Amino acid sequence: MQADQKLFDNPGKQEYKATVNCADGKQRTFMFYKSTVANEAGVVIGLVGIMLDISQLEEKHQHLELLSLTDALTGLFNRRKFDTVFSQLLLSNVNKQSLLNFAIIDIDDFKTYNDNYGHTQGDLILKSVADIIQNRLKHSSDYTFRLGGEEFGMLFYSNNETDALQLCNQIRAKIEQLYSTKDNPGLAAVVTISTGLLSISSHNNEPEYIYHEADKLLYQAKSAGKNIIISKML
Repeated sequence: MQADQKLFDNPGKQEYKATVNCADGKQRTFMFYKSTVANEAGVVIGLVGIMLDISQLEEKHQHLELLSLTDALTGLFNRRKFDTVFSQLLLSNVNKQSLLNFAIIDIDDFKTYNDNYGHTQGDLILKSVADIIQNRLKHSSDYTFRLGGEEFGMLFYSNNETDALQLCNQIRAKIEQLYSTKDNPGLAAVVTISTGLLSISSHNNEPEYIYHEADKLLYQAKSAGKNIIISKML
């Protein structure tokens, strides 16, 4: 009614998208195309228009958008989604009581493993690691990403730095246990991960700087012997 009145007050054409509560109890999305109708004297005497149900089209668009933000192999969000979410969380972190954490996880010696056992087995490792990470982060405010290759990212909140480190260590231990040579005698090496964990208490840091700091922690973990977590409060 408000849209109709606006069109009466400003004669011409009107088009917009809106959600409608239908008689069957379902909500559907419609496109409205309307125009004023005038008599010979130019006085507006009514409106004419059509409604097009575009609900299925909207669902397809949303599905395609989700696919464009998701890594096809692991089902985790991709780097494009990370870049968007990372900036948003840093901006919204100002008044948060919980601690925002960013972790970069890298599978140790993955190239060697992939070369020795083949890409099929390598893909299985990537999927398994992704599942373990995803299953540990269960809150709606937590995000997991495949940043590229064998590198994964986590953005999550915790009560404190100790809790964040404990969660990352649970993930590290679970992956090491899952692919131990004892449980998989056909494998010549244990699959492990190294992690750089940054807990962000400051509110004045740029995403590029924070990413670089976490990446440095990951490099330190690799240099210190791998299969460990190096953490820091920023």
